[in-house]
Amino acid sequence: MIGLYNNELFNAFKKENKIKISKRGKRNGFLIKKINNEFFSFILVDNEELEELYDIKFYVEWRKIQFECGCSLEKNTVFLRHYDDYKIAKKFDFLEYDRGCFYKEVSIDECSKFMYKKIDYLKNYKEKKCEVVKAEFLKIYKKNVDDLK
Repeated sequence: MIGLYNNELFNAFKKENKIKISKRGKRNGFLIKKINNEFFSFILVDNEELEELYDIKFYVEWRKIQFECGCSLEKNTVFLRHYDDYKIAKKFDFLEYDRGCFYKEVSIDECSKFMYKKIDYLKNYKEKKCEVVKAEFLKIYKKNVDDLK
């Protein structure tokens, strides 16, 4: 999950009746832990203290089939993920990384549609699906995935 707290995005995890938010680096008012020579900041907050709390998934259309994906912005590629349908995985030479789970790395330029689905946990699990242009897709991906690493 992702939490928006004081206009900043954090990784978020449910912990008991609260939400634990964390991010790399040191922040005032947060518990600081050093893990593998890197500093992380943690704090427990209530739902009401968060501006947003959501999950986001990314999708592309490749060869007229929609796939969930991840991106490598440095390499300008997407990692297509496919589950359970062995015929499609075999037809397009996907690699199996777990039982029934397949992936394939392709150039982002080979993809024709760019979409994301956002599930808002503070608004009764309201789901928002959007199709966007490639530049906007990459911007949203960077903000919600790469910048939180």
